[in-house]
Amino acid sequence: MMRSLAPWTKFWLAGGVLVFLGFGIPLFTVLDIIPANLFLLCGSAVASMIGMFLGYYAMALYVRVHRRRPPGR
Repeated sequence: MMRSLAPWTKFWLAGGVLVFLGFGIPLFTVLDIIPANLFLLCGSAVASMIGMFLGYYAMALYVRVHRRRPPGR
């Protein structure tokens, strides 16, 4: 039986993938691997921003859940 991931882990992974896409798409356009167009580059910028917000939200969710635990437990 597979154990489910914590919600903050899911947000963190999704944010990481989006930030990676926001970095990779412009890199591939500069290297002429994929053709550059306005829609693709604006989409990569939006993906990067959404990924950062998801990462920040995941950190806040993690802190909110683990704040009440005493240290060392």
